[in-house]
Amino acid sequence: MVPTINGGEPPKPMPMAIMRNAHEVIRGGMKDIQTALDKNRFQDATTLYQDLTFFNNKHLLMEEGVEGGAKGLFQMMDDHADGAATKAGLRERHTVLTKLEFELEEHFVTHPDLIKVKTAWANFQKENEAHLVLEESILMPCVQQMVKSGKPVKKLMKTYFMPVLTEDDAVMERFLKFGNTVLERHDGNMPRVRVFDQAFWAVATPAQWEQWSLWIKQSLTPNKYRQVMGEIKLWIDEQNSAWA
Repeated sequence: MVPTINGGEPPKPMPMAIMRNAHEVIRGGMKDIQTALDKNRFQDATTLYQDLTFFNNKHLLMEEGVEGGAKGLFQMMDDHADGAATKAGLRERHTVLTKLEFELEEHFVTHPDLIKVKTAWANFQKENEAHLVLEESILMPCVQQMVKSGKPVKKLMKTYFMPVLTEDDAVMERFLKFGNTVLERHDGNMPRVRVFDQAFWAVATPAQWEQWSLWIKQSLTPNKYRQVMGEIKLWIDEQNSAWA
């Protein structure tokens, strides 16, 4: 038996944490922007907004799908969880957010205005948090039921939404680095970074993980990187021991 964490079992990978903990990245990014706005640091807030917008847009494509490409998580839920995404109106909530994002873009970038940004940001932040909570209340129970019923969730992920990231190394690099940086800053006294990264490990080929783990290393503090990789290795060693 390999060593364990605090005498317990090695942490098991949860592949869908790629999507769930992306919500924590978005929440953390919103906190950073709010802090900058509260201090009237408009340029800092704008830079943070642009970074979060990139991450958020990729996450949205992972949910909604890409025309002619990956179908998206919502379609995966519709196909394999009794139309759950459509029944809950999840796509329609994105339409509401998109309208608020246009207003943010106007006041952050097109015609910069700190006062107007603060008002638009408050509206967006409130709606975005409500939309995240709704998605979690619908999608997480569906995923748990899919796993319980034996559906190949990891295989479905690789078909339905992971190509949004894996088909472009530059996109994957930026997504991983931003996600890790924000999650380390806003860990909530929880293993959010490890859960996020172990989920990527679970869906990666050996060649992909060699590259992805390098990007993770570049985005985390040395101590956090050693901790995360050590905990992931515990699971790998446990599996190797079980099959020895």
